[in-house]
Amino acid sequence: MGVSPIVINLENAGRRSGGSFTVSNTEKRVLPVELVVSRIELQPDGKSTTTPDPDQFLIFPPQAVVPPNETQVFRIQYIGDPEVKQSAAYSVSVDEIPVKIEETAPADGGTSAKIQVVYSISTLVVVAPIGAKHELSMLGSRIVTDDKGEARAAFSLRNDGDRHAYLSDGKLTLELKDPAGKQVWRKSLDALEVRTIIGIGYIPPHASREFTFPEPLPAKEGTIEARSSLIRK
Repeated sequence: MGVSPIVINLENAGRRSGGSFTVSNTEKRVLPVELVVSRIELQPDGKSTTTPDPDQFLIFPPQAVVPPNETQVFRIQYIGDPEVKQSAAYSVSVDEIPVKIEETAPADGGTSAKIQVVYSISTLVVVAPIGAKHELSMLGSRIVTDDKGEARAAFSLRNDGDRHAYLSDGKLTLELKDPAGKQVWRKSLDALEVRTIIGIGYIPPHASREFTFPEPLPAKEGTIEARSSLIRK
């Protein structure tokens, strides 16, 4: 099963309050699926909790059976509070519906067990107020050590705006300087590289997020400087 796009940006009213995504079935069997909506609450470390919240969207169709090697378009319309003051994030999960497996007895008269694997892919749907903007600032950066003892660059961003932001919408530069202030390592990433290496980087309104660059640093001592093109001077 494939789902595209994975991220959908909507507004609380108007023509941008609706969108669509496509589910593709690459199997040789039919794919019955249903859509489940949950509200996302994101913590500064990136961990999230979800709460079922089906009343915020109208989804058509809510369920479908996708034929083999075919696609199905699902349309989503925000019908929640039109006076929402800041961005809200939701997970729309495309869940395969389990089908009943016919029981067959082995030829030797013994017992048999069958395992059924079902797919589930979540999309991120964010609803923002019309005209809202994000206001990002760099809170700080530091060197952290992972569970293998390797040093990595970590940095924190603060969003004081009413609109969400994505780290992957801009360029990112990381520099490591030794205790004497000499540059010993530098990494510059464009928006596509940020998305590929770090991820989308969703930053909620009026909240902070810390990100960790996954590649190890060449040294464990010194200072890290982080810059994002999304931060307005």
